[in-house]
Amino acid sequence: MVNRQLCYIPHVGHMSTGPWPATFFHDTEAHASHMPYETSDSRTSGGSVSASGATVLARDGKPTGVPARSGQRRDIQGLRALLMVQVLLFHAWSIGSPIGIDSFIMVSAFLMTSSFVRRSEAGRMPFFGERWANTFKRLLPPLVVVILATLAATFAFLPMTRWRETIVQAFASLTYWENWRLVHVAADYYADDHALASPFQHLWSMSMQGQVFILWPLIMTACVLVSRRMSLKIRSVVLVAFAVLAGVSLLWLILAGPVDGSIYFDTRARIWQFAFGSAIAAAAPWLKLPLAWARAASSLGLIVLITFCLVSIGSYPGPMAIIPMLSVSAILLYAHVDPSRGVGHALSRRPLPAIGDISYAVYLIHWPIFVFYLAAVERERLGLVEGIVLIAASLALAWVLTALVDKLIQSWAWANASTQRKYAVAGLSLLIGLLPVGAAWAYMKAIGNAQAAAEEVFEVEGGIPLRGPGSDNHPGARALFDDSLQLPFTLGPIPGEATTTNGWAAFGESCRPWVTQNVPIGTNGSCSSWGDPDEAEVTVLVAGNSHAQQLILPMIEPMVSGRGWSGDAIFRGCLFTDPAELEGDCMEIAQSIFEYTENVLVPDYGFVTVTRTREDDGGEALVPGIETLIRRLTDQDITVIGVRDNPRSDVNLFECSRERDPEKLFDGCILEQDTILSSRDLVAGLHDIPGFHYVDMTDALCIDGECPTIIGNMFVYMDTNHLNAVYATTMAPYFVERFDDAIGGVVKAEADTAVDS
Repeated sequence: MVNRQLCYIPHVGHMSTGPWPATFFHDTEAHASHMPYETSDSRTSGGSVSASGATVLARDGKPTGVPARSGQRRDIQGLRALLMVQVLLFHAWSIGSPIGIDSFIMVSAFLMTSSFVRRSEAGRMPFFGERWANTFKRLLPPLVVVILATLAATFAFLPMTRWRETIVQAFASLTYWENWRLVHVAADYYADDHALASPFQHLWSMSMQGQVFILWPLIMTACVLVSRRMSLKIRSVVLVAFAVLAGVSLLWLILAGPVDGSIYFDTRARIWQFAFGSAIAAAAPWLKLPLAWARAASSLGLIVLITFCLVSIGSYPGPMAIIPMLSVSAILLYAHVDPSRGVGHALSRRPLPAIGDISYAVYLIHWPIFVFYLAAVERERLGLVEGIVLIAASLALAWVLTALVDKLIQSWAWANASTQRKYAVAGLSLLIGLLPVGAAWAYMKAIGNAQAAAEEVFEVEGGIPLRGPGSDNHPGARALFDDSLQLPFTLGPIPGEATTTNGWAAFGESCRPWVTQNVPIGTNGSCSSWGDPDEAEVTVLVAGNSHAQQLILPMIEPMVSGRGWSGDAIFRGCLFTDPAELEGDCMEIAQSIFEYTENVLVPDYGFVTVTRTREDDGGEALVPGIETLIRRLTDQDITVIGVRDNPRSDVNLFECSRERDPEKLFDGCILEQDTILSSRDLVAGLHDIPGFHYVDMTDALCIDGECPTIIGNMFVYMDTNHLNAVYATTMAPYFVERFDDAIGGVVKAEADTAVDS
């Protein structure tokens, strides 16, 4: 078993459901907790309209005809507090549905559009440049403080393997494209495994809202111009525009949105939620209700919202979000119509408005605190007491951040004197954030370059490198086969922590045109080639999933390049087997590879993995349909080399132990071989197939029933289940020997030449 005392993977919430909340929009013309109930012309709306656009009613349920009095929408701050509590509960203990995103989006869009329409109806043409200045002058300073503090904590508490991606996400969060970075990570099979557990992960929604805060004022300004040119009511044009946008976005989500995890972070998948909130705000005067009905609607809305907060219902993003969004709409429209009792009164009671006032800061702070605590204690979940303490700490730090940064800047007379000064504050905040992030990236690049230089093979004497993989200081697999090695190792283990993100194996040349045009590899795959098949005497093909890429390709690359052979490597997150056992893109890829081998280029040798391991459960089994695949290839006179899969784990095998004893040939975390690899001869039924040969390299990965994570002063794995390509290259000489023994007829001297090269 893995030595779990040395292993940890910070993880909060259920990654599959995506529990990360949206940020909180603060009205930049008048903060919601201090927002006057501005009114529109009663002749236009049929009554006076409050800040939310709802008509103020008398107790008999009829319009009063009296403008709403200036005051505070403390119920909105109370609503924000309720949603923030839901976010904290979900992140700490996975309680309820992840509706924070959808609900805060509703509040943001509603307030922004209400403010815009009120001002437009009053005859003022809101300038989008001023709106941008107000918005980012408010949002950037607290964001920059938290990002820099989080980056510093990353260097203190997280292993170096996570620094590179964390720095990238710090930059993405500062510049409001963090959600698109996570879209790439979620959709990219080869992306860093830790990107979705980073301390900046929660800021994807902040980035999404930042994009909308840039786009929405442009759309609303266009609505004003259209309404004036066509002599239409501004509110009607805004309603139609956002209703259409909501419908188009929702249809895209249902009919054309990606089916992988990237959909959760995709701005296009949530545009309809912003547009829905804006449409509700525009339609508010036409949604007025008698007082009794308004009370009932807001009460029902609160009950439904609390139910979603406490019970896991539906999946997100998706149409199910319409229910909590309607609930929030009812609260925004009707909760304040009778402030003496009911929902508005309940949401305005202490301490909810006070929590709402600091909700933006709570949101920024709480997630990094959770992540770093779990990293420090090497745990995956928060206990009850731990969660309560961390939530209390988040609230306290959020109060300090709000008081010393947010409120201080908002009350700074100089900064608020003109639009130009607001831009200056926003720009200076951005610069203060970008300079340290840029310096951190330069530092990581310098470390990575230094580590990469140490890992390069330096000269070769008698088949043994003098430096790098395979050398006496970093022998890798050679440590298990060469009794002449002298201990201790005088240098640290490789590959270095700053270079592992580039550890995916590939041939040295680009994919062949036919493969590029006809095999649907996509962004989740990899394709490369070597040599000219028209000139090479031998051609080879290696295909399959990323295990074939990391296990087989580094072992055959020296042989292919050294012997002047031609090679093709085609990988995707799919096993290469009988297409009847596959579906979707995986089936199409397998069929395309067969078309390539049958009609374009028939290889002499085909390399595939014939077994598949599972994480720590002893579930190694023959790949389904592999016999059919082998027979189909051998019927084409292709010699098939089947390779046994490597061990897998459910913890990160590169990070689980950063220590190694220089007096030991192997060290690190230990996997028990019999819990991962089968003791049966799984390929017994395949040996009788003419043209099939089996190579088992387990003895280069496991010793006496134990599979260590550091062998010969080299890290064996790059994550939970993929071999480090640099380690696999040290297995190449021993694989070549077994390959030659299996097929016969290959001159041993050629093999030696290939290894030396």
